Amino acid sequence: MPSACGVGRVESNRETSVIQGHRVVFREVERVEVEPFSVESPGPDGILIETGLSLISPGTEGAILKGLPNAPRQFPICHGYSNIGNVLEVGANVKEVAPGDRVATHTTHASHVCVGKDALCEPVPPDLSSECAAFSTLASVAMQGVRKARIELGESVLVIGQGLVGNLALQLARLQGGYPGVAADLDAGRLGLARQVGADHVIREADVAAAVRELTRSDGARVVIEATGHPEVIVTALQAAGWCGRVVLLGS
Repeated sequence: MPSACGVGRVESNRETSVIQGHRVVFREVERVEVEPFSVESPGPDGILIETGLSLISPGTEGAILKGLPNAPRQFPICHGYSNIGNVLEVGANVKEVAPGDRVATHTTHASHVCVGKDALCEPVPPDLSSECAAFSTLASVAMQGVRKARIELGESVLVIGQGLVGNLALQLARLQGGYPGVAADLDAGRLGLARQVGADHVIREADVAAAVRELTRSDGARVVIEATGHPEVIVTALQAAGWCGRVVLLGS
């Protein structure tokens, strides 16, 4: 499965003004297709966008594609929610953005997308690359979990799961004053990256609760952020939290 949704050349029929687009479709479990579709002009409140790139959320979208128990199993489905593109056309009632603006939206993996003016459609700052801007949705998810945890300066923070969201949550927790910041995962590569971005300790052991107690020299972490999305890890998160600690189910 590609890491981004590329934009094909727009085919326009001058007589009918039809734009031919392409979109990614999860046809069934573990089956992905790229299908053509006709792109309609936006209505009075609509914004038509030509995609530059579209970031895949490996956790959520991977679970949907594999048909895991914690994901919806309704197929076919067009998924995606981290789209960066340029505005092609706007409806008469749209004043917030104009053609040519580069924007971020919560829309699908498609060469063209259309959103309403009341939907999330934020201009991308000129000095921010589209590659970095595409991570904004996942970063906002991670930030929500860190804010819910209400981390105070010097509180120990354990983040279980070092995928994209977990890695971002660890970085944000450290910026919030969490110390030590502990990353737990079964993948050595992910833990290596966690160290690069500021983890004070990493845990690869199966018994995460015992390992974090030893690292923090206490009865557990003050804050535990569960970022795997696997239901059985919730028990691990609760066991790893110290007395009156806080547990955030970020991957739920």
